Amino acid sequence: MYHKYNFDGIYLLLGEDGTVQDEYGFPILQYTFGKFWPNNHAHVLQGKNVSTEWLYLYFSQRNISGIVTGAVQKKVSQKNMNSLKFKLPDSQELKKFDKIIQPLFSKIRSTKLENYHLEELKRVLLTKLF
Repeated sequence: MYHKYNFDGIYLLLGEDGTVQDEYGFPILQYTFGKFWPNNHAHVLQGKNVSTEWLYLYFSQRNISGIVTGAVQKKVSQKNMNSLKFKLPDSQELKKFDKIIQPLFSKIRSTKLENYHLEELKRVLLTKLF
């Protein structure tokens, strides 16, 4: 089966509008990898000078209420996202951190792939059964 995609790699998706944060002000995030085509209601982020995993963990712990606008429908604009300021650890600290977290995220990715393949197998077997 042929699937269209415009991204291939490891990325972080952050909602642009709608449900952009949880009840405590933390962003709704999706750590994704492989080939995909996100809709236009998501910010597609990838680390620059930091790993995407570091970026994911950073945003997971960052209250974003200050950059969310909209009374009826919540929105996070690119301009507001770019206004976020943070201090990066030095490159040696980032390397140490990545040495710890990369095996964990590698396991997350392999487990998600395994779950996907098991779901496909289940679907095929159930269609043959009925």
